[in-house]
Formats: sequence, C-alpha cells, structure tokens
Amino acid sequence: FILDTLKANIRETTRQPGFDAGNAHGLADACYRDMFRTGDIYNALKGSRAYLSLSELSPAARVQWQVFQRLLEAADAVHDGVLVELLSHEEKAVLQELHVSGRVRIFSPLKGGERYSFHTPLHLYYYQDQVLKARVERVEAALGTMELFLLACISRMSSERLRTTLSVGVDGRLLERKLQVELHAAALSVLPRGFNICPDVGKVFSAGGLVDFWVSPVGWAIELLRDGSSLQEHEQRFLQGGKYAGMPWTEHAVLDFRGPTSAALRPRDHPQTYHVLFSKDYSTAEIVNTSQGISQTCILTAAGSVPLLDMTARQAVASNSHDT
Repeated sequence: FILDTLKANIRETTRQPGFDAGNAHGLADACYRDMFRTGDIYNALKGSRAYLSLSELSPAARVQWQVFQRLLEAADAVHDGVLVELLSHEEKAVLQELHVSGRVRIFSPLKGGERYSFHTPLHLYYYQDQVLKARVERVEAALGTMELFLLACISRMSSERLRTTLSVGVDGRLLERKLQVELHAAALSVLPRGFNICPDVGKVFSAGGLVDFWVSPVGWAIELLRDGSSLQEHEQRFLQGGKYAGMPWTEHAVLDFRGPTSAALRPRDHPQTYHVLFSKDYSTAEIVNTSQGISQTCILTAAGSVPLLDMTARQAVASNSHDT
C-alpha cells in the first residue's frame, strides 16, 4: 500500500516541468515533502483498515480517544509504549478491540509489565498529523470570534482539577489565582503555533494596570474575577480613563467565574461581560451574557474529547437567567 502511494508520488513528481532526472536526492526530497509534509500519505491511509480516522470518533468514543491520547503523550510511542496497567478497566477493554483490529500492538517486554504501542513510526506520524489538523481546525473556528475562543478555553478547563483542588479560601471558594492558572492552561491547548496568551500584560504598553491575559497577535484582552467581586470596577478599566483604555486591544472581555454556592446572577447591560456558572460538580459550565442574550452550556473535558457546542444557538436569557 505504501509502495503504491510512493510510486504514484514519484510518477507525479517526475512529470513536473524542470524535473532533473539525474538528481536522486532532489526526487527523494520532493517525494518526502509531498507525502509527509503535505499529508498526502496520511489522507491515503484513512482508507486502510489498520488506521482509524480520529474525526470519526464521537463523544461516545471518548474512552477510545483516551487510549490513543495516552500513547501520543508517551516519550516513545513506538518502542516503549505505555503500561497497560495504567489504564482503567474500561480503557483496557477498548485497548483489546484496538489490538484485534490491528491499530495498536500489545507486547510483553523482558522487564516490566504488559505494554501497548503503535506498530510503526508511520502510525505515530499519522495520528500526530490528525491531532495537529484537528487542533488547527478547532483554533480557526475558535478564533473566528472572541466568544468562540472563550467557549473553547472554558470547555477545555479540567473539571477534575477544579473539583479536587486545595486552592480554596477559608470559605471553600476557588481562589482567583487557581481560575487564572486553569484558564491559561486551557487557552494554551487551544492556540496554534504563532499565537500566544500572556498573563499580566500592561507595562509593555505603558498602561496603568496589568490585564489578566493578552492574546497575541490578535490583541484580545481578558480580565478575570470570581463571584462578581468588584465587577463594575473591572468593567470600567476598559472604558475611557480606565487602567486599560490606552492599551491597543482589538476586543476585550470580562470573565466572571461563579462557583456552585455563588449568589444569584444579576442581569447587566455590559456586552463584554461573560458570567461562567459552574455546576455543583464542575462537570459543566453555563456561559451567560445577559446584555447580548447569550446562554450556552459546555462540558468541561480538559482533553477536548467532546466537540465545541454551537455558539450561534442563542436564546434570550433575560427571563430565564439566574434572577435576583
């Protein structure tokens, strides 16, 4: 199969105008570039039984994705692989199915317990290529609007880390610093190469304060607070005469994170303020913008195994929000 793909690529390359028939290295480089760098061979492999298209995985196949993700994060996904004993009972059952289908191999080294890995480096490159493409596609969609970007970040926060963290005050509420760290980690998992999210930005612009996050190069400023504390003051920082007014942001947002025990939400007439309402177990979060009439619930996945929900589905929340 691979040889057929390679021969087809060689035929196509040698037919191009100006091709030097005596330059074997040039031919090899051209075929490598076309097959691997442009992903032609990966597209061809999607029709093979031994290769699984990750785009076909539904939310119900979350466990299958987790098995692949453990392998993709391994130091050596081809030779050393991952210890089978690290998997949950559910993941082990899925692993057996993947092994029978030829998509991974299970082996027993001379030392240590049973492990699983990809069959060849090509399998590893194939899945890495798919993950990279999915990541870029997700970011392209997310960076279309700041709303989608914020939803993408919030949906990739870790419900487990939020639920089990010791970063709480004497009142049991999450510390603002913990929320900042989680949001920053989630944003980094969303942004592609060439984009960055920087904390505490302001001095470089000679601003009167430090905005919590700055997304470059798009110039998005994000301010974060919890439980509505000093909300109006945070909003005014972006207005004329405010601490952040002189910064060259193109869009800005104020994120008001509220825990399960927070006070009821009051409707506000501020288009850039988004309230993030966590469920009791931090498994979901409702993003509400009362000024724009937005109410959207997302599942906190950390791994991003559940696709982003459609932000275009908006509904008025004035009568159905957390009334005072």
